[in-house]
Amino acid sequence: DMYLEKYDDSVFSEFRKIFEEHKDNKIFFYIHYASPHDPYNDFNEEISRDFENLNKNKITEYPFMQMIPIPWLSLHPEIAIHNSIGDCLLGYDKEIYGIDYQFRKLWEFLKKNDYIKSTFLIFLSDHGEFFGEHGQMIHGNVQYEETIHIPLIIWDFSSGRSGRVNNVVSIIDIMPTILEKLGIGLRKNQRYAYYGKNILNDKNLSESRGIIAEQPKKNGKGDFINLGLIT
Repeated sequence: DMYLEKYDDSVFSEFRKIFEEHKDNKIFFYIHYASPHDPYNDFNEEISRDFENLNKNKITEYPFMQMIPIPWLSLHPEIAIHNSIGDCLLGYDKEIYGIDYQFRKLWEFLKKNDYIKSTFLIFLSDHGEFFGEHGQMIHGNVQYEETIHIPLIIWDFSSGRSGRVNNVVSIIDIMPTILEKLGIGLRKNQRYAYYGKNILNDKNLSESRGIIAEQPKKNGKGDFINLGLIT
């Protein structure tokens, strides 16, 4: 019903405003934070200082001596602001830390006002990132664990249970999980019902299940021409 594009730091205030206007109704939010992304410099001084103070030992292990491969500097000249892969990784982690801070504000607002008990909350990423693994940088070029194994956390406070789903799940499972939580479900004869499964129902998930991931295909000029499915 409504689409808003705001800078990440102002997303929470906009969310809070809309939420309080509709708090007596059922409401669905999709919030997409875009900061964790190349060129890995979207964070402020406070975030940078806090992250370095909390991770002093970890930072020393970053690959600061590993240079960014020249092909990637020509393909993505925006990352040339960094001197090494370690610098890229450090900036990326600071961006993630900044989003953790933003998400915490949303969480604490829901918890403080006791809205959290009636909230069905899903946290996930759309993809991972390469930092020199397999000779790759950025994302969207090839598919390895580094880009397709993403965070996915679901809070369902009405279920009265917690645990880890050990079988393979995917982003395509988000829609049927939400629909079945709302009591809508998917019709058996629906065209794509076979692929997406309700994550909260372990019986739906086969141990030998594969994943479906989109790999963009490019022409010789580097332009996207279509999407191919790799399972």
